[in-house]
Amino acid sequence: MAMTIMGGFAFDSVPAKAATSRRRIFDMDSKDKMLVAGSHVYSQGFGRILTDGWACRYIPATWM
Repeated sequence: MAMTIMGGFAFDSVPAKAATSRRRIFDMDSKDKMLVAGSHVYSQGFGRILTDGWACRYIPATWM
C-alpha cells in the first residue's frame, strides 16, 4: 500500500487500495473472531470486528 509520511504520521495516498486492504483485514478479523486493539475508539481499546454483508461494527470486549 502506498503511504505518504508527514511529521511521523502516515496517510493513505491510494484510497482505493487502502479501502480494499482494510476490508480484507476486517473480514479476516471477523471470520477468525480475533481480538483487536485500537487507540482511538469510544470505549475500551480492545474488541472485535463483526461484519454483516458490507457493514462492519466494532464491539468492545467485556472484562470481568
